Amino acid sequence: NVISDNSGSGIGMVSAGTPIIKRNIIKGNTTSIGGGGGIAFGGDTDALIVQNLITGNQAPSGGGIAWSLPDTAQGPILVNNTIADNNATSIGSGIFADAFDGTTELTNNIIVAKPGQTALFGGPHSQNLAIIRFNNIFSPGGPAYGGACSDKTDMDGNISADPVFANPTQGDYHLKQGSPSIDSGTSITLNLPDKDIDGD
Repeated sequence: NVISDNSGSGIGMVSAGTPIIKRNIIKGNTTSIGGGGGIAFGGDTDALIVQNLITGNQAPSGGGIAWSLPDTAQGPILVNNTIADNNATSIGSGIFADAFDGTTELTNNIIVAKPGQTALFGGPHSQNLAIIRFNNIFSPGGPAYGGACSDKTDMDGNISADPVFANPTQGDYHLKQGSPSIDSGTSITLNLPDKDIDGD
């Protein structure tokens, strides 16, 4: 699916159980209330979010994705997503995560903030924010991590470097040859898709 140019979050969920959000392009959506320009969810929502391209969305917090979960939730699992160039007018350009004590996992994602913003921001209830492994989480001129989320760069396979997108101003988020993200992920993880978003 292509979910674009909406007034409000591209996808919004409250106590939605265990939805699967897979292989979507979510771009250019804008909400002025709360968080999650691309995807927003709360309550008991344990979403599996796999291989989406989430770009150019805007919200006060979590320009790309925002969640606020109770302690009964396990938390989302994010695998192989590209989350880039989203704007947070307050905090968390890529992701704002308020996860309480949920078990949340981020694996093989590229999360790039708008210049000077924070790529991944942990909210005040995020005491055990996430299992963060083999991601490229980067902010040009700003912090990659913020809030309750400590810096995971150079730990558990995580890097923080410009992924060198082909032509992001034209919506082309393929990786150029020599990108530090190429071959920096792991092929040993649950929910890993057989093909990329192009079907290759």
